[in-house]
Amino acid sequence: MKIQQLLNRYRAGERDFSGADLRGIILEDVDLSGVNLSHANLSGADLDRVVLHQADLSKANLSYASMNSVSFASADLSYANLSYADLGNADLTNATLVVANLTDANLSQALLKDTNLFMANLTGTHVGEEAIIPPS
Repeated sequence: MKIQQLLNRYRAGERDFSGADLRGIILEDVDLSGVNLSHANLSGADLDRVVLHQADLSKANLSYASMNSVSFASADLSYANLSYADLGNADLTNATLVVANLTDANLSQALLKDTNLFMANLTGTHVGEEAIIPPS
């Protein structure tokens, strides 16, 4: 799927793009709140500063994706592959990452308030002291 096609369909009210092949897509500074990208392939994508509030990215492949300053507030990333992804400064407030694969991902300065990481694979994940995990 081409970027312009996705954006035009989204602007027309379509939200279901489950299973879409968006490998290597470059999509920055766009609001895609409520989009369904479950089972989509976004490996190697550049999604810097994209707003994905309440988006469904369950079982999506986001490996090696650049997602600096992305807002995943209340998004579902259950079972998603986020291995080697760059989530620096990402807002993961109230996001669900149950059984997500975050192997070697970068979460530096990410906002992790009320983020559900139950059974997520965090092997080699960089969180560091600078991650923002406010008390509940």
